[in-house]
This record gives sequence, structure tokens and C-alpha cells, in this order.
Amino acid sequence: MMKVRYERLKWNPDLKIDVIDSNKFFDLSVFNSLNVNCFEIENKFKFKHANVAIGIPLGYYNYNILREGSAGYFIVDPRVYLTLFSSTNIFELSFIPKVHIIIFDDLNFYPAPAFSIGLGLSSNLKKWVLRPEFGFDGIFSYGVGLNINLNNVINLKND
Repeated sequence: MMKVRYERLKWNPDLKIDVIDSNKFFDLSVFNSLNVNCFEIENKFKFKHANVAIGIPLGYYNYNILREGSAGYFIVDPRVYLTLFSSTNIFELSFIPKVHIIIFDDLNFYPAPAFSIGLGLSSNLKKWVLRPEFGFDGIFSYGVGLNINLNNVINLKND
């Protein structure tokens, strides 16, 4: 399964994150806040006959610095999806341990452990899924996604 994601972050310079030292990336002392655009692509591999999948997304975080122009860094987020209750076809619960590997400044690596808990809610998980997710990677995060199985949409139109 292929997934594409866009995220817009507003980074608060007063926020201290123990997991990631943001000063390694940019000097936040000159900002009231910093807007960051994240572009990510992920290919997820599901093990047959198991409720386990592996994803290795590659992302690019881009930010603008008024005096210095645009800059950014790449991030690789290997993760494991451990899914429960998927046999019900209307609800599933996933635990997602992951690690952020930030590639910045001449290929230096800054690993940061993280995890998420995601829900899958639908009348038919094989066709579409609403996915609220909560996570922690030094700060709490939340979001919601919508998955639509395009194979099913295409097959319905051909009927």
C-alpha cells in the first residue's frame, strides 16, 4: 500500500523537547514561531495471515527563515503496525512503535523513539477507513486520516 501525506506544523520556540534538540536544526531564538511543511511518502508492507505490517516512510521537512531563505531536512520513520480487532471489519486498534531518524547537516543521524495509537473506524474496513491517531515523540500529537481502497472504487465502477 502506498501512502502520501502532507502536514503543516507551527513550531513553538518556547517548547522544550527532551527527545530532539531543535537547536541542532535551526536557531529558534529569532522566531516567535516557525511554520514547517512536511511531505511524506510511505510504502507499507503487510504480512499475510498476521496483524503486523512494516512501513518505512521518507519525509522532507521544509521551513523558511526570513533572512536565510528556505531550508529543510529529511527524515526516515521506520515503524511497525501491530493491529488488534481487525477481523471485525468495522473497528481496529493499532499500536505503532517507531523511530525518527533525522538526516541533517552532512548526513548526521539523530534517532528519536516515538509511538502512536491509531483507530480504524468504518462500515467496511476493506473499502474505506477513518483513522484518528494519537502519538508521542517528545510532545503529544494527534491527527485524523481517511483511507480509501481505490481498487474497490475502480471495481465498483466497472460493475
